[in-house]
Amino acid sequence: MKRHVCLIVLSSLCGAPAMAGDTSPFGELLPPEATYRLHAPFEARIGGFAHEPGGAESGSTDVSAEIVFGDIIKTTNPWWSFVAMRADIGGTFNTANKTNGIYFGPLWTVALTDRIFIEGSVGGAWNDGVTNGVRPPQRAGVGCHWGFHESASLGYNLTEHWSVMATVEHYSNLNLCHANHGVTNYGARIGYSF
Repeated sequence: MKRHVCLIVLSSLCGAPAMAGDTSPFGELLPPEATYRLHAPFEARIGGFAHEPGGAESGSTDVSAEIVFGDIIKTTNPWWSFVAMRADIGGTFNTANKTNGIYFGPLWTVALTDRIFIEGSVGGAWNDGVTNGVRPPQRAGVGCHWGFHESASLGYNLTEHWSVMATVEHYSNLNLCHANHGVTNYGARIGYSF
């Protein structure tokens, strides 16, 4: 179920910008000034997450840290902002000795206005979760340490440098290992663009 929700969110993130390329009788949907957020050469983010609400590892919190690098693929046209791919590396660290994870991969940011943006990422990940058949109580069975990380965010630019984001992230092995419970976290982050 969680995997399907993540796929639906990611497909909507990828599909919405394609519609923006259509000529609109209402004028520009994305103002040209909306692109400044996409071209920051470096960004640092930190935040807090509710760890696996409703799941086996619920009831604890995570600290999240992420570094986002400048555009790998660049565009100055706001209609094509969804192809402005960046790279990120980060981690989610549990405060109650439950599953931690680190991740890396591509990140796409689409500016909806000069202040509001959406993001999506899909990449590789490593976690220290339970992988064997004997799962302690209140621990998720993740199947294997190496897997994938998906995330989706809705963000708001407070200034040219500061932003806040509501984020959902999911660690999964996509059924490449015996167990595939995965871990889904929900939270908020603040970012600073250099």
